[in-house]
Amino acid sequence: MNWTKTKYLLFLLALTACKSEQLVQEIALPERKLIEVEQLTDLLEMGQVQLIDFRKKDAFLSGHIPGAVNLWRSDIEDTEHQTAGMMATAAQLEARLSKLGIDNDKFLVVYDNNGNCDASRFWWVMKQYGYNKVYLLNGGLKSWQAGLSNTAVKLQESRFKLPYKSPKPERYLDHNTLFELLEQEVVVIDARSADEFSGKRLKNGAARAGRIPKSINMDWVITVNLDGDHKFKSLEELQALFQQIDTNKDSPIVVYCHSGVRSAHMTFVLTELMGYTNVKNFDGSWIDWSAAAHLPITQDSLITLQN
Repeated sequence: MNWTKTKYLLFLLALTACKSEQLVQEIALPERKLIEVEQLTDLLEMGQVQLIDFRKKDAFLSGHIPGAVNLWRSDIEDTEHQTAGMMATAAQLEARLSKLGIDNDKFLVVYDNNGNCDASRFWWVMKQYGYNKVYLLNGGLKSWQAGLSNTAVKLQESRFKLPYKSPKPERYLDHNTLFELLEQEVVVIDARSADEFSGKRLKNGAARAGRIPKSINMDWVITVNLDGDHKFKSLEELQALFQQIDTNKDSPIVVYCHSGVRSAHMTFVLTELMGYTNVKNFDGSWIDWSAAAHLPITQDSLITLQN
């Protein structure tokens, strides 16, 4: 991503030793929610960012970027919801982030070691509640070459607050709303593998194999260099990959996968990197849709392998 072409200026107030005096510090951040490791280094030196390592705890303890705190997908899920993997409520998120000591005034830079597939889920969940200061580190852990830490950071507990207490309707949809949309002009993208899309593979948690009718299969892995530097592909490469989406940038698009994680990554690509403005990630995704017996499915494969 071209840093000089995509930056805009954010002005942060930093208190000086003199209580009555405030220093306005100018910090350049990209317009899209993606930063390179060089920008991260500058932000860390300024003390204006909190790093979040979005991996399982054992992976975090085996080596992480110094100063990072640890979160995993289970930490941002609603454990009381009947559908597995649904995003946490605002109260649950506030409690979890407060316990970690996350400061409302800081920018959050999140990374993983999986092409930002998991980290994108955190970005998307926070965006549902109106928190727009979350950035992904392009390349994730693989981009960091300055040494790792095995020591967990202990921050003082905070009082983290989200702007919204529930998702706004324009940001969120359930399976009944999606079913109604299928009768309209809408692009539905399935971000799962080809075997899941065809119905050949049934992952744990799903009640039926197959896909949502009208879906287009675009596996999330095509958008990143997962066998290389783990960075997102260039805009030119992404535009070539998405040529089959014959729609305007403001036309409705719905993305889903198995549980809303891979589709959050695809949502990031479409909105933050490609400029689509009307994209919704179907939370619960195939787990939710397949469990509702009244909802239609399409299946190609006559043989289903369970995993």
